[in-house]
Amino acid sequence: MSGTPTPFPAVENTLEVRHLQTRFFTREGVLPAVEDVSLTLARGRVLSLVGESGSGKSVTGFSIMGLVDAPGRVVGGEILFRGKNLVGLRGGGDAVSARQPRCHSVPEDPMSTLNPVQRVDAQMIEAVRAHRRASRRAAREQAAEALAAMGIANPEERLRAYPHQLSGGMRQRIAIAIAMLHKPDLIIADEPTTALDVTIQVQILSELQTLVRTQGTSLIWITHDLSVVAGLADDIAVMYAGRIVEQGTVDAVLDHPQHPIPPA
Repeated sequence: MSGTPTPFPAVENTLEVRHLQTRFFTREGVLPAVEDVSLTLARGRVLSLVGESGSGKSVTGFSIMGLVDAPGRVVGGEILFRGKNLVGLRGGGDAVSARQPRCHSVPEDPMSTLNPVQRVDAQMIEAVRAHRRASRRAAREQAAEALAAMGIANPEERLRAYPHQLSGGMRQRIAIAIAMLHKPDLIIADEPTTALDVTIQVQILSELQTLVRTQGTSLIWITHDLSVVAGLADDIAVMYAGRIVEQGTVDAVLDHPQHPIPPA
């Protein structure tokens, strides 16, 4: 990543994925979506997971978050989050408590995060109080601070708005602000700026980059846009057919790619 170097030592790994395997068990047979994926993400670093549509990058993110729905299932490997293996945890309390509030996802569509019939303040206050004791006033103040950190002008006015009253860029900033409320150790963002205007995209990426650096959050950015990767990420992992075929620093991979282009 270009710009200010991280103030956090690159020796503490937030996430280690070892030989991850995720498969979908369908009537037509077993489909291997993720095969033998291994990656490491240190504190305060940004890893971009790139690849063509269907390469398995989103399923990898879902697997780490424990969001793979039936008929899909993680069938092998380890996902070490803050040293604890998440693979094999039973659903419910164990799986949730191991991830939240230290691990969050940001989807491509912010309306997947935001409730269309609730004001922004109600949703953010609920997110704060779900994980720690706080008065409504204190939770609202924290929500306003999170919006301001994402570069949102007049945060008090935005808190009173409903999602449909806001632009797509504003909704996406709010979705990221909600993810950052508890200063998480890990955020997985699945192409959250793809549908936005380029100018808005650059602003959001710059603000997110600053938050990651100052709070020590580790970020996995899933995308197929290499121009975004070049300006945001520290490291890159290239996926093809469910496997990581190349990984390294952004400069090394983009300047000297080793994986051949597959035949059409």
